Amino acid sequence: MRHRRFDLPGSSTVPTRRADPPAIRPEAFVEAETRLALVMGNGRYRDMPLANPIRDAEDIAWGLEGLGFSVRLLKDAALAPMQEALVAFADAVDEAGPEAVAVVYYAGHGVQMEGTNFLIPVSAEITAARHLATRALPLETLARELGRRSRKATVIVLDACRDRLVGDESQDVSATQGMVRSRLPRPTQLVYSTAAMASAQDGWGGHSPFALALMEEMPSLLVPGTRIQDVFDTVAAKVSLWTGEAQTVAVYREGVLPPLTLTAEDEARRQAWSRRPYRLGRRQIARRAAAAAAILALLTAVVLWISAYPETRTGLMLRAGLLDRTQYDFACAPPWDETSDRYGLTRRDWCLSLSNDAIVGRVTAAGLWQRAVEPGFAEGDPKALALKAMAADEQGRAPGHDEAARARLLAEAGALARRAAATDLPRGRLLGWMLGDRLAGLDFNLGALLADLDMAGARGVLLAKLLRQSTARNVAGMTGSAHGADPTAGVEAALVEADALDPSGETAYGAAQLYRSGSAFTGGAVQIPRYRAWLRRAARAGVPAAAAEWLVRAQSDPDLRLSASERRDLMAVAAKADDPPGLYWQAMLRVERDGLDAAAALGAEPTATLLRRSAEAGYPDAIQLFIEAALRPGAGRSPDMAEAVTWLRRAVAAGNRRAAERLATLLAYGAHGSDGAVLVSPDPAAARDLVERPEWRDEPWALGLLADLLRYGPIPGRDPARAFALWRFIEQRMPDPRVALRARTELDRAWTETSLAQGAAADHAFASGAADAPVTVTAFVAADCLGCRRFLYDVLRPTIAVFAPAKVRFEVRPVWRDDDPGALEAALVAACAARPEDRFRLFVALTNAQADWVHLTTTPERLAAFGRAIAGLSGAPDDPARCVADEAARVSLTRQRDAVRALPIAVTPMVFVGGAAGDTEQAEPLRRLIASQLPP
Repeated sequence: MRHRRFDLPGSSTVPTRRADPPAIRPEAFVEAETRLALVMGNGRYRDMPLANPIRDAEDIAWGLEGLGFSVRLLKDAALAPMQEALVAFADAVDEAGPEAVAVVYYAGHGVQMEGTNFLIPVSAEITAARHLATRALPLETLARELGRRSRKATVIVLDACRDRLVGDESQDVSATQGMVRSRLPRPTQLVYSTAAMASAQDGWGGHSPFALALMEEMPSLLVPGTRIQDVFDTVAAKVSLWTGEAQTVAVYREGVLPPLTLTAEDEARRQAWSRRPYRLGRRQIARRAAAAAAILALLTAVVLWISAYPETRTGLMLRAGLLDRTQYDFACAPPWDETSDRYGLTRRDWCLSLSNDAIVGRVTAAGLWQRAVEPGFAEGDPKALALKAMAADEQGRAPGHDEAARARLLAEAGALARRAAATDLPRGRLLGWMLGDRLAGLDFNLGALLADLDMAGARGVLLAKLLRQSTARNVAGMTGSAHGADPTAGVEAALVEADALDPSGETAYGAAQLYRSGSAFTGGAVQIPRYRAWLRRAARAGVPAAAAEWLVRAQSDPDLRLSASERRDLMAVAAKADDPPGLYWQAMLRVERDGLDAAAALGAEPTATLLRRSAEAGYPDAIQLFIEAALRPGAGRSPDMAEAVTWLRRAVAAGNRRAAERLATLLAYGAHGSDGAVLVSPDPAAARDLVERPEWRDEPWALGLLADLLRYGPIPGRDPARAFALWRFIEQRMPDPRVALRARTELDRAWTETSLAQGAAADHAFASGAADAPVTVTAFVAADCLGCRRFLYDVLRPTIAVFAPAKVRFEVRPVWRDDDPGALEAALVAACAARPEDRFRLFVALTNAQADWVHLTTTPERLAAFGRAIAGLSGAPDDPARCVADEAARVSLTRQRDAVRALPIAVTPMVFVGGAAGDTEQAEPLRRLIASQLPP
């Protein structure tokens, strides 16, 4: 490690310090105070690494150790180690007592938000202001830890940027610093290497300017009479001088920070320090720099030309008139579409387009990347440089890259974009901020951003104007200065200005898409009235895409409804294009002219060919025609589900949400013909993959279908708790009444199923089937109920025969009236059997024989009848009287019966499949309900 040398100042600016201090006798000193320091350096940030903080921290720690401090050094730390180090340091300082001197030094990234300063750990991923509270270390925490007890002196040094997040002007800085200082014991000093809202320079020669100045001034603390505060005053002066006042040290002080209590050991340290290798002073550095400047000036022109980037040389030659300016059109003014450059792009693309990816896509689609962009880049064309930067950024943000590849591509994009920002290309000034991760890290200068946006906007770049308005809105929102103003007024004005220069209507159509999408430019909210207004303007100007969109929206939006003549006019406009919507509307013009219906249209040429070309290119309305045709049964044939699924997949690939819902439902449940034949086999895994796609996973239909799959899908993927949570969310927050009603139904079923489980007499269950079967059928039956007898034999018995015991568990729970001893006695006799299957069989037999005992009035008579009814059956008790006397069974069955009163049961028999009420009159509806809850 290369250390900076510390020397004693030869010409100090502090009046109390003498240039040549006299020797100090050891006996003149008392015992020194305890000196403790915590030094932290963070440089290895993933997005915006810093070169010097580690070296700064290491050398500051080395210097403090030379002053007699006990130093804890922390390098490239995450949040938890920073917090732990701070707590341990604060405890040590408290234990040191009132004569201690505490110093904290931090070098690395910092940010100010809402008046609070934060120290940024190297591992912090901070993409929004709300992350700071939990992913960064607030200065308030540091002050609170060090403010518990009084001591001789407390010094906190922050060698970090103090840029605010965009728009953070919420508090007065001086008031904030006063609040921090009030938490610290007097005397205290809070030192920032740069003024509020500014960036600290990372420095030159291995150290930041502040760290270099501090290292040079540290040994002066060993000079008698030099106060701690004097050292930082001198450091502030040096930093201002060295940086040409570009960086100003901010010092906040409470009380007087005294000199250190020097000892003989300190005198030895001072003398050893002063014998170190000689370091040039400020004046000598200045004189040598002036001499070198003369030589450097002679070499600058040659070196600049040789080492300059190609685009820099191109710019110099253009300004000198040495290149043909017509080959480098950077203007942002009409005509927008008259000529294309060597990359197939017009002024509209460079100046009015709001999408960098769309620009790259046009060049790539034209096959001009290798033929034009790469040669142009080598020749120094700023446009080619900008295209390379935009392409690298698009690739870096595309899915499928590992973290290292992504970081490499974004770093390349950022580097190329910064080069583009230095050219005369108006959009280039904007790219320097947009590409890479420059705005993702919080360490940037708001003033510089706004200046570049203003410059690009003044030169006609629409995207810059919108970003400028969006930034201004964010500032107003965060500072509370908006006062109810229209958040999109500035954006609307910029769009109107651009549209006035573009009679083609393309700018108007772009504005409509902004307001429809809920773009960040419009405050993140969909602005339907403005969307409609701009869509009308674009369609009436003759934009085919706008006309096609209006025609589609008119089917569902009353405010965009059309008269017959307006519809014909718009169809003619939409049909002018040869893109997928244009092909569709060309076909629709023929359909109306020839009076065809949908089925006939797909059989008539050239209409059918136009529709197929449009559908195969992904146009949703054309695809829908083919889907409906495939699902429509013909004479003597079933729907062509394979064809329907093929077209549904095409529609989903084109982003059609309605098609996604239909396909996911089809995959989840399958489809059967009227004859019961399987038309589409269920594929729950594919259905779940589809509903969980980011494009629509938050839509009501997707949430509802996912809940169904989690509740009733394949056993390994079932998660009832998550399914119920989704249904609860849908019921409470989703506006779709169809989905919300289903959610309420499922929640009611879940409550019923839970109540059934809680009320069960587990030790006396009358059941048939596996205990872990995925579906449980629970029937409430009274043994003396005539309708119950018919239900057991005509409905339940044939239903049991259909399903395997491993799939469905059938359980009968006996109920009775308090004045009906016979039904209770029948239940107690059945409960005597040891196995649930035997209890089930005995109870069914007793219910079937109710005609033999229901009229009997005494228990002995009924018991005798019970014995005859179950004679020879497995598990039948030898002594029914003993069963009736079983008090434990009586209590258990009574508790189970009483739990029924909380359920929606009015009469017996009653049957539930899971928590859903079933049919007690017919077997087929009950079988269908059971099948619906079994895995596909």
